Amino acid sequence: MRCLNCGRESEGLLCPACQTVESLAGVFDALIYFNPEKCENPHIIDYAATLPEGISLRDVIPQLLALFPVKVVEYFACLYAKVIRNPQFEEMALAYLSAHDLAEENSQRILQKLLEHYLRNDFIKPRKWCDLVRERNLAGAELITLVIQNYSMTGEYALAEEMIQTAQDACRKGEAHFLYGIEDQERMDGRMKQLEKLKDDNERYRTVKPYWPSTEERRRAVALLYDEKGISYPRIESRPQKVAEYDFKPLVEYDGTPPDSYCAFWCAAGFSVVAAKCIYEIAAVKVRSGNIQGCFQSYVRVWDGIAARKAAAKDGGISLEALEGADDVDIVMKHFFEFVGNDVLVSTDALGEQGKLISRAARYAGMEKIKNPFLDLLDLAEDTLSDLDLAKVSREYLLKQFNIPERTNALSKAHANQHLYQKLLTMGG
Repeated sequence: MRCLNCGRESEGLLCPACQTVESLAGVFDALIYFNPEKCENPHIIDYAATLPEGISLRDVIPQLLALFPVKVVEYFACLYAKVIRNPQFEEMALAYLSAHDLAEENSQRILQKLLEHYLRNDFIKPRKWCDLVRERNLAGAELITLVIQNYSMTGEYALAEEMIQTAQDACRKGEAHFLYGIEDQERMDGRMKQLEKLKDDNERYRTVKPYWPSTEERRRAVALLYDEKGISYPRIESRPQKVAEYDFKPLVEYDGTPPDSYCAFWCAAGFSVVAAKCIYEIAAVKVRSGNIQGCFQSYVRVWDGIAARKAAAKDGGISLEALEGADDVDIVMKHFFEFVGNDVLVSTDALGEQGKLISRAARYAGMEKIKNPFLDLLDLAEDTLSDLDLAKVSREYLLKQFNIPERTNALSKAHANQHLYQKLLTMGG
């Protein structure tokens, strides 16, 4: 075979003359991040073509490192362990950092990989390293990015802001230092954009909602830090799995004498380009013998993503922060059905659009059915008002006929349903 560095005949991956740290560094980077279109080493390209199917250049790195004493290659061994996700990477990195000064660039690169390993998985262990980077003013841009992210995600917003400002000043002066690659204007411009995003993220975590991991285990870990700082956070438990539409039991229509005790309700949904909408607010009023005994109203954190939450906030005339901070749908629906109990649920279009909205909310809350019967005021109006022009039956028409005012929020609409129902009961005798 040929030496991967110089191309001379060799018994190993590197010939004796090329068994230096400098040669190892060049060959190592080309092997571990091999890209045939960008690789500038023809000997490595030729060698890659000889490898059997299923074997990558990355797989031969242990053979390469075996040509050197262990102490010489511990830096490269750490990097390799990180890339192949070796469970021993953390132990290897900590051992390396305990034996080398953080001022050394290789140490900062190992620390950067270690913080990358911790990011979003561990919120306690990185803290001492982040503080060391800040206190010693270590300059590696890639390392600083991870420190800022860690501070932002653990509620240390002031420290993150301080480091962002320092890094921005360094970029403006052309003094930013990168652990990988050269410092040119293009990289400086890219760094400034990255810092602006970090700044926006930090401010959003501070003012809208703190960083919140995707798994319950990680949520509990970061919640401990938030508790120490008095930072409020969303629920910890994950939302129940939604029930498929075909597994959800059909709504039950109320077919008895108009009830004297009931709950008038309303679901508010934002604009959607698809047929299936999700609610952002739900309300109900509990009525006994014509008198209101209690009210329920709650925003719902829209579950169809940030675009849907923005649309809901705009349509509802409420702040995005109010929706972002609202409870998840399963918590809201649990409280809603505790409030309504076994009452008949009354609304215009209760078996139409309102029925679809509350059914979808129930499915996303993990419910397989709604036990309460539904009374549709539009149907009741058709049965009650014999002289009514059926072609005009609509919520808007009925509210205008009976001079019932309402505002845009869900509770006001639930109250309007209650007034409308009482009017229809009176006219029905």
